[in-house]
Amino acid sequence: MGQPHGDELAHQGGRPASVLLLWTTAPAFIVLGALLHKRYYAHGFTKAQEGAGRTTGGRGLDLTIGKLLSGLTASKREFILKDLRIFFRDTQQWSQLILLAVLLVVYLSTSSRCRSSPRKRRRFPW
Repeated sequence: MGQPHGDELAHQGGRPASVLLLWTTAPAFIVLGALLHKRYYAHGFTKAQEGAGRTTGGRGLDLTIGKLLSGLTASKREFILKDLRIFFRDTQQWSQLILLAVLLVVYLSTSSRCRSSPRKRRRFPW
């Protein structure tokens, strides 16, 4: 007999090693998550509460777009800047913009195909 090889290693005690890995990986990650939570959660929560009143960076966008909108009144300019800040913060609006862009591309590509095709009277079934 010598050292176990190949399939002998995979089936120790009649159970595949993959089943053993399946049953030990999830608990190992739960323990790892609990240890990371214990170490970092309180510090991160405290930092989040302390930083709630102040802003971090982000003024570059306000200044750049503010210069582009300098022809507007201050209230209109601030309204547009507030809208942009909310847009970049809310990911749900990103998906809506992506959907709108895709629909616009489909519309433009379809309309350009219709214009490039010769003018024929087509009968549509509806």
